[in-house]
Amino acid sequence: MYLFGSTIRATRFPLYYKDSAYHNLPRPYANFKPGSKARQYTDTKWFTTFVKDIESCGIYFLREMYHDKHKAKLTLFKIAQAKEIIPSNCRISGTFFNHMTFLGNLNDHSTSMIDIHKDEADVITALFHLGNTNYYSGSTKEDPGKLMYSTKFRHGRLQIGFFDNILHSRDKWEGY
Repeated sequence: MYLFGSTIRATRFPLYYKDSAYHNLPRPYANFKPGSKARQYTDTKWFTTFVKDIESCGIYFLREMYHDKHKAKLTLFKIAQAKEIIPSNCRISGTFFNHMTFLGNLNDHSTSMIDIHKDEADVITALFHLGNTNYYSGSTKEDPGKLMYSTKFRHGRLQIGFFDNILHSRDKWEGY
């Protein structure tokens, strides 16, 4: 697994204390610091454009498509807050995203599956998977319930939503 982004989500340390609670101190991962190989990759024009397009899709989803207008408004507020508070070098390509997971190697013939999980503590998630994404009725990975829906892989498919409370997984992907 390769992680690009900040330590907002992937670690519990370092912490700072504010409003009667501990919070993660945002800082770039070692592999993502300015000048690093990963940062050079994510700073390319095509990648920056790609991530900004995903951000635009997320904002459109919240403003125009999501049925719970109260939650959409709260999420848009959190997005604006994130862009104001989180340093730009801890966000992906200047967007509100501060965490990205890149799994596998596109030069390999196949990738591994992603086990059933929730994206806990995420405000909003954008999935760009190579492979089928599966959604389950249960509330824990120990008791996932039934497979409710499987989104079949299609080139360019983007899935946006609140995956902090939805169990999901990805099937193994075969092919180049």
